[in-house]
Amino acid sequence: MPSKLTKIAATWGPAVAADEQIARLINAGIDVFRLNFSHANHDEIADAVPRIRTGFLPGGEPIALETGAIVEVSGNDPVTSPSAIHVTYPRISPEG
Repeated sequence: MPSKLTKIAATWGPAVAADEQIARLINAGIDVFRLNFSHANHDEIADAVPRIRTGFLPGGEPIALETGAIVEVSGNDPVTSPSAIHVTYPRISPEG
């Protein structure tokens, strides 16, 4: 399967602040979120970044990453955990 030649961007703001909305966009194929500081303060953005950056574990829980922890980024195992993050990026994934 060829790689996408385009990326899908979405703006994070009040309309997509809820976990359900973030999950819908991620599941729809969003590649990157733009953070809109015009409609949120630094505390709101700081709260949203970990939920956006790491995605969700099965069951809808955010992935908690600890400072200094070793995390494997791989396409080998489709299950994501705090110690292994599954990606489909073709240059990392063995299928790509």
